Amino acid sequence: MKRILTLAAVALVAGCVDTMGVTPTTAVAMMKGDGSVHTASDGKKTFHFVVPANAYRGIIDDPAELRKQHEYLIGQWASGKCDRGYSITEVRNISGMTSYTGPCR
Repeated sequence: MKRILTLAAVALVAGCVDTMGVTPTTAVAMMKGDGSVHTASDGKKTFHFVVPANAYRGIIDDPAELRKQHEYLIGQWASGKCDRGYSITEVRNISGMTSYTGPCR
């Protein structure tokens, strides 16, 4: 029985691995999103953060809850980059990514 469960677990994981070379670790890292901060010559900072548009599909179906998840991820990422917080002023869907931009406070 233990052998059958192990085989089933391996089969499930193997089915989740993308044949294009994206490992489960890479997929999880992509779900966390990534961003950058730009500092203008006048000292004002703006941020740009992207998350794959389908990163939480099947886990979070409510758009409002998905937005909360994205804001949580942005907050975690921005904590060391936008010292006094940030404001989201633009949300766009570009090439399968959800892009958030705005000023750091």
